[in-house]
Amino acid sequence: MSRMLLAAVAVAAVIAVGVNALHEDEVGNRDWYQANIGDITHASFHPSSPSLKQVYVASKQGVVAAIPTAASSNGEIRWRHILSVKDKAECIVAHGDEMAHIITTRGQVMMVAPGNGQVLASTSLKLSEYSFDNQLRVFGCAKGEAKNTVVVFASVASGDADTEIIRVVIGDDGKRVGSKAVATLSGATTAIKSAAFSPNGANAWVIAEDSQLLFAISFAADKLTVAKLSTKASDIASVTDSNTAIVRVPTTDGKKVFKAITSSGADDKAITVPACASKHCKYVLESGSIVGVSRASESSLDITTKGAAVSVANIGTWAPTILASTTVATSGKVVLLLKGCNSDIQLVTVADGRGEIAWSRLEGMASPAFVRIADQETIAGHEVRLRTKEERFGFHQRVFMLSKFGTIYTFQTGPTAVPAVLVDVEGEVASALGMACVRFSLTFRRMTVESGIVAVVAYHEPTSSAVTVIVDASTGAIRKSETKVTKNAAMFYGPLIVDNSNQVHYHNLEKHWPHVGVHAVDMRESKTGVLSGVTVGKDGQAAQTWRMRFGQRVVGHASGAQSPLNIMSAENLRVYTNTSKATSVNEVRRKYPTANVLVVAHVETSRATPPVKTLVITALDIVSGSVLNVVRHKDAQGPIHIVIAEHAVIYHFYNTFSQRFMIGVWEMFEREDSLITDANMASPAQVISSIIVPSKIRTVSSASLRPPVVPSQVLLFPPGAITSLGVTNSYHGIARKQLVATTTAGNVYTVDLRTVLFGGQVNPQKPDAPPYSFVAVSPLNIISFGQPVMGATQVITSPTTLESSSHVVVVGIDTFYMRVSSGKAWDLLNDDFNAPLLVVTLVAFAVLTFVARYFANKKGLSVAWA
Repeated sequence: MSRMLLAAVAVAAVIAVGVNALHEDEVGNRDWYQANIGDITHASFHPSSPSLKQVYVASKQGVVAAIPTAASSNGEIRWRHILSVKDKAECIVAHGDEMAHIITTRGQVMMVAPGNGQVLASTSLKLSEYSFDNQLRVFGCAKGEAKNTVVVFASVASGDADTEIIRVVIGDDGKRVGSKAVATLSGATTAIKSAAFSPNGANAWVIAEDSQLLFAISFAADKLTVAKLSTKASDIASVTDSNTAIVRVPTTDGKKVFKAITSSGADDKAITVPACASKHCKYVLESGSIVGVSRASESSLDITTKGAAVSVANIGTWAPTILASTTVATSGKVVLLLKGCNSDIQLVTVADGRGEIAWSRLEGMASPAFVRIADQETIAGHEVRLRTKEERFGFHQRVFMLSKFGTIYTFQTGPTAVPAVLVDVEGEVASALGMACVRFSLTFRRMTVESGIVAVVAYHEPTSSAVTVIVDASTGAIRKSETKVTKNAAMFYGPLIVDNSNQVHYHNLEKHWPHVGVHAVDMRESKTGVLSGVTVGKDGQAAQTWRMRFGQRVVGHASGAQSPLNIMSAENLRVYTNTSKATSVNEVRRKYPTANVLVVAHVETSRATPPVKTLVITALDIVSGSVLNVVRHKDAQGPIHIVIAEHAVIYHFYNTFSQRFMIGVWEMFEREDSLITDANMASPAQVISSIIVPSKIRTVSSASLRPPVVPSQVLLFPPGAITSLGVTNSYHGIARKQLVATTTAGNVYTVDLRTVLFGGQVNPQKPDAPPYSFVAVSPLNIISFGQPVMGATQVITSPTTLESSSHVVVVGIDTFYMRVSSGKAWDLLNDDFNAPLLVVTLVAFAVLTFVARYFANKKGLSVAWA
């Protein structure tokens, strides 16, 4: 009886603790969202206005936005529009508080309200009288003389050595008004590198990209004059008035020299810029005086204006670019919008000998290269005491994001995430190579988070060098002793760096990355459709094991080894539902192990007229190189996104014939000698025996496995084009997996994996009806809750210690986080769970047990004495 009492008390204690652990009302409130703009290329300040103070920006990602300049705004976006990457905004001209023109590269014109970004009208710049209308490229614009008009400048190649410059005046309705003139720039054979325009659009100064020759163009009084200067120019700093521009001219002695160039091309005078303490300097002319920004140290900048210098915090390794500048007429305060080499921006004000940062934005997060989610023990490198319930359930993890520009950002999962810069490794890579800024010649190939460190591998194409940088995951400190340069590095296989002599290189991570017997795939020649299998021997040499040629470039690929948790499942058997209704017997099949499966996609184009494109999906064995399955889809094209979940292969493509976006699904099963049905499954006695007697872990080998049985199907995906695919996972593979799909509309969908597998398209309300031919999704499947996650390129998932929950991070232009329940809340307590009643009931049962025992003993004693 005492043992029963102790057990009851223990159960009560456990439940009392569990009540405070987690409630299901917390599910769905663990999301975080950050809207970004991207790598900003153009910026302009709103005209002086007492009610509206903001700056307009446009990025390479096709985003145009307005940001308030007040420090109290914290740089929050007031409004933004997502345009096409191929037709991004080229210039923004605001006409007071009434209207602003947005002109794209290909001549699309949008009229918006500056206050809220509402689109008032939209049209296209039509120049039908020119045969080269489809080649039109807008390179700048200026405010016109008439009210609410804008002067647009466009260029088009009109010969082997000439470029035509077109000037068009557009009214407030987007239609052409006024005159149009065409100028021919002889010798300018490529695009326009830099251009500036007078405030009224009457004059223009243009620098050709290939020759750096400067052209001064005047349209005054409908008289066209073009002056070609023999002096080469770097860029155009500013326009002082309607007839004069300040041009930066390179000199042989390396000095910074500006020249004043009139609209007729006359060289009035040279302006010498004062020397700065650092070589990393940027200058701009603002209100007749030169404003210089130079790098004082890795963490500070010197801003010089009107002979006075102030210091502010730096936003990157090198001196930032001055995107836009303005001077407040009433106070004389100079306002600068700066962009670091890592694409982060900050708004700086200089007044009365003081420099202040009004706000800053981490726009480098809009260009992600790699993202990893790590728990606290991985970050610390040792066992950590988990104090809170969120830590014990693995809810508080840390996300590490490496941008394409070499900056590592980090933030904690949860609704109160605050992104911050951990470290900028681009400067360390440049220092290791003995060079200056290498942003445009550097690609990052890998990032891992392991044992308290972040390892980043960068590849420098001109020197064929791989640079490995080791960073402390907690502090961001670079361990310079572990920064290593590998010359002649050309191959990257997962954790391996292999040089041209097939020698494998490491960077003090051998204990975490076992290298002997590693099988990998060489993707170097994937653009030409060639893949190779590689294995590493005991001597540290990489040897080629197989080679396959597809004939066309590989447009998509996925491997089961990329994320072992994605293919883990507690159920190795799959009841293959019989939908033919001819018999009620269902087949039971064994799932094919996909750890060594590589799925690649390429597009074949026929020679017929018109040509027909066929999407070919091929499954390979990484170890042996054997082909496991091939499926062809006629009239299909990309973009292609592939993911492997357990034994299934899911991919997305566009069908040009039906003009629909489709989901292709494979299920890979082992080939059996005899058919197994649910009628001859194990008996209850066998099931109980299997629980009592431990079974051996089943091991498989690619050398002994037979080709799988692969049924496939194609389903319509109603939400439209998918931009990235992912799958939720867990540590034990018990919870049901969900597909995570992002669309061009900015929605993030989660779809139960069972609904895309065979038998998952049956209507539960009408089981006798034919199965669906599409993926059944509803607004309830959207986890982004109306927040547009635009430009998504990657879906990263990570498990929590709670089996039913999984972390989901979506990155692209925007960043989104959500903790989802992948197998319903079967391990969560309801928020209305009555814990006190349960405790009182257990205590009452314990007391009643003692009372019953007392009376039972008393009765027994009376009977014995009788």
